[in-house]
Amino acid sequence: MSTSNSGFFGNFKQGFQTGCWLIFMNVVFIGLLAGGGYISYTNYQLRTQGASTTGTVVRLEESSSDGSTS
Repeated sequence: MSTSNSGFFGNFKQGFQTGCWLIFMNVVFIGLLAGGGYISYTNYQLRTQGASTTGTVVRLEESSSDGSTS
């Protein structure tokens, strides 16, 4: 006797696992899509309703730390 997954329950188990995997991937995709939409919307709101101003630079100082200069 062989113990293959060729019976009804073997195919059901494989199909169930595949179905769960596809549902999980769709949920991840929808989550990423919703996250991107939220980030785009908040960026749009900031650009259209955010405050802006003009100014003049009066001093520029150089700063060094950890081997980098800014």
